[in-house]
Amino acid sequence: IGLDHRKQLGSTLSAIAGEKAGILRSQTPAFAWVGRPTAKRALARRARDLGCPLADASQQVRVLERRSRGWSGQEIRLETERGDYRFELALPGEHQARNLGLAVRAAETLADLGWPGLGPRSFERGIAACRWPGRLESMVLPDGDRPHAGRPPADKQVVLEAAHNADGAAQLIRFLEAVGEPVDLLFGALEDKRPWTFLPRLAAGCRRVVLTTPPGERGMAAGRLRRWLPAAHPVVVEEDPGRALDAALAEGGVPLLVCGSIYLIGAIRTRLRERFGVPAPAAEIRLGPAPDRSQTSSG
Repeated sequence: IGLDHRKQLGSTLSAIAGEKAGILRSQTPAFAWVGRPTAKRALARRARDLGCPLADASQQVRVLERRSRGWSGQEIRLETERGDYRFELALPGEHQARNLGLAVRAAETLADLGWPGLGPRSFERGIAACRWPGRLESMVLPDGDRPHAGRPPADKQVVLEAAHNADGAAQLIRFLEAVGEPVDLLFGALEDKRPWTFLPRLAAGCRRVVLTTPPGERGMAAGRLRRWLPAAHPVVVEEDPGRALDAALAEGGVPLLVCGSIYLIGAIRTRLRERFGVPAPAAEIRLGPAPDRSQTSSG
């Protein structure tokens, strides 16, 4: 819970947390893993008002071990009151361990509420199949016939990450520092995302930067983004996202990180699919039909 969508949700963490608490329901179990005390208190107040049993998942789940596999994901060992789990997760980033802990604890609770298909084996299958397009989504562009001019180097790695605010960028920067590998950056932002609060630090760790304008009326002009980067930093300004991608792919040697607006990620993802056939659609797994709730006791 961070300071985002402030025009719609409010200008403080407490107000934003209160709006996000709109998902809570009376007498319905809920879990949160929130570090900021102000937001945590706001959620707790709303839960009390509703009569919602809200649990702090950080007190019920322990991350015992986390082994990063860089861009390709990680191995995570979790412990809850129910057991000790080991998972293969294709989503990179330390923050995904907390997301995983929340999901596992919620799934355990659903199993108690009458979903017999949920259990350790289904957890492993579902988590192994989990993909999140545009969230540290890594791919290697295939070699072969490339009809467009300015072909990128063979086996060029591209990573799509829709970090578009200071909180998301902070998580991304921590991940990049842990990987310890230089990257090129293709970046575009919307007008209301305050990119000056995080773009300079994000760009500082990049070999070169290509700035572009996301599609849509809210896209910030790439030329405006340039003012927040040092004059000496290698920067290309290209307003058109397609031409910006070509410019960003022109040099090899390091992965290309495409970052910023979700609108930009969508446009670049579409272009990569059309031009190279990647990324593939997200994997999907079906765990079987939901139980017949009419046959479940309400007790």
